[in-house]
Amino acid sequence: MPKEVTVLGLEGSVLRGIRLEESGKDMQVSSSETWDISVQETEAPQEPDSPDSVPEDSVDQAESAVDRLAGAFAAAVKTFGTHEFVLSLPLSKLLVETVRVPVERRDELDEIATEALKRISPFPDEVYRTGVEVVAETDREVFAVVAALPDAVSVEIGDALDAAKARIVRTDATALGRLRTLWPRIVAGGAVGRRLVLMDLDDGWDSLVLDDDAPVAMRGLGMVATAAELGREVMLGLIRCENTAGMRPLGEIVVVTAGEGPSEDVKSRLEAFAPVRVELVPQDEAYAGVEGIANRMAEGSTLDVTPDAWVAALKDARFKKRLTVGMAVAGGLWFLAMLVLFGVPFGFGWMADRQKAASKKHHTVYQRVKDTRDRVRLVQRYSDHARGALETIKVVSDRMPEGVTLSQLQYRRGEYVRVWAEADQPTDAYAFKKALDKASMDDDSKLFSEVTLSEVKQSRGGGHRFDIDAKFATEDDESGSAGKTGNSSASGRKGGD
Repeated sequence: MPKEVTVLGLEGSVLRGIRLEESGKDMQVSSSETWDISVQETEAPQEPDSPDSVPEDSVDQAESAVDRLAGAFAAAVKTFGTHEFVLSLPLSKLLVETVRVPVERRDELDEIATEALKRISPFPDEVYRTGVEVVAETDREVFAVVAALPDAVSVEIGDALDAAKARIVRTDATALGRLRTLWPRIVAGGAVGRRLVLMDLDDGWDSLVLDDDAPVAMRGLGMVATAAELGREVMLGLIRCENTAGMRPLGEIVVVTAGEGPSEDVKSRLEAFAPVRVELVPQDEAYAGVEGIANRMAEGSTLDVTPDAWVAALKDARFKKRLTVGMAVAGGLWFLAMLVLFGVPFGFGWMADRQKAASKKHHTVYQRVKDTRDRVRLVQRYSDHARGALETIKVVSDRMPEGVTLSQLQYRRGEYVRVWAEADQPTDAYAFKKALDKASMDDDSKLFSEVTLSEVKQSRGGGHRFDIDAKFATEDDESGSAGKTGNSSASGRKGGD
């Protein structure tokens, strides 16, 4: 079952539209609208130029009828927000026939239906798209309704559809929709065997013969001027039904109409055939036909008389729509690819430039802070007399053990002290090194961060030569971490004594 069905119905001088949407297990009416498609008649010229000439106002009137219908279709497209509709047409615009086929020939039903329409068609050379729907079936026979839409009708409606860019997905008979909606009223008289249903609702008279509540004959009578003419059409229809569906007594005639009902002349004429029962359709049930068609569509009815030209137009419109969507998707993907191809490098370049600018700005601030810090340290270094040359020489001399002779001392402020000396015994050199390891300032802070003793070598005079390299402790060394910068700056440097 489709989730929604939108139906447009041509009913006389109006176009009715209705939309049914799925609500639980049922279909409910969500919106409906009616558009007037009547054309104002103009007076024909009293003296035409020639007997064979066609009055211009009649041509304009035909063009105006198509324009009015196109305008109504365009309004329906806007109202319902779709270009695809189910179309409902009166029987007077269709070729309709009923066929009775033996069960063993059921597979030939389509061919038999086509031949039946050709026999009643006023245009024998015209090729129709035949719609077939089985309405009753017994152990021996199959009854089916067959219908087609002549080109004389479909061309005018097709022009209006093309002008409004509306497309038809299915075409059904309005009479069957009304039969679906008004069924409880039609069969209210009980089982009568054969029943004749006459509908007079907006678009003329429709005649349906029901045998055991299954339609076995359908005709569109159109507008009937007099009761006598209606009686004649009913009689011809019953005779034809007896030829196709067999002879059965007519139980009742049900007249379904709007307004005040049929005239007394019509009722008396019809009562000559069978008892007459009148069912009045109020104004609030004016959408019975299109609502019934929508329900038939939801229930999967098989009658469809959509011409091949309309089917081709629908397929073409859907193909163009899919093509447009596909092109839009492809264009979107291409745009995204181009955006990634060109946008990502541009984005990364922009972020890199922004980062470089931030780094440059940060570097400028960092350099100012660093310069200030270096100046402060320089001032602190030269203002710290505790680590001056004299104090350092005193510390080294005080810790020099007996038996060690200092031969040379090299001092580099804030970096290192290098001592060359000679000891009587190698143990004196090691004792000197340990004493310098423990050397401290007046505030008990460590003086040297690293003290290195070179290889002790015996000299020609019997002593032992050695040298000690002591690096001054920095603030980082005092906090527990060795200063790598100090080590690198001390390498390869020479200073004065």
